[in-house]
Amino acid sequence: MYNKLILEIDAKDNGVDVAETMRYSVSSHLGSRVGRMNLDWDAPDTACVHKQFRKAMLIAEEELMYNVKQIQSQLSAFSIVEGDFNKR
Repeated sequence: MYNKLILEIDAKDNGVDVAETMRYSVSSHLGSRVGRMNLDWDAPDTACVHKQFRKAMLIAEEELMYNVKQIQSQLSAFSIVEGDFNKR
């Protein structure tokens, strides 16, 4: 999970590019999707920051849970292969 999710978030947060010379810009990563929940500078005073923050949390939660499920699936597959390997 570190290499697929945490490293990416940390690198983007610290301004570390994927490559020395970028051929294109990626604007659909987790940080940008969460960032889109920030209110515009000219948002009305009635706009609720907390509501937007909750939306951002849901986006981050969905991404985290997807990664957890992927790991669980891989561990299940590993257990099956390991069992078959040990039976050989």
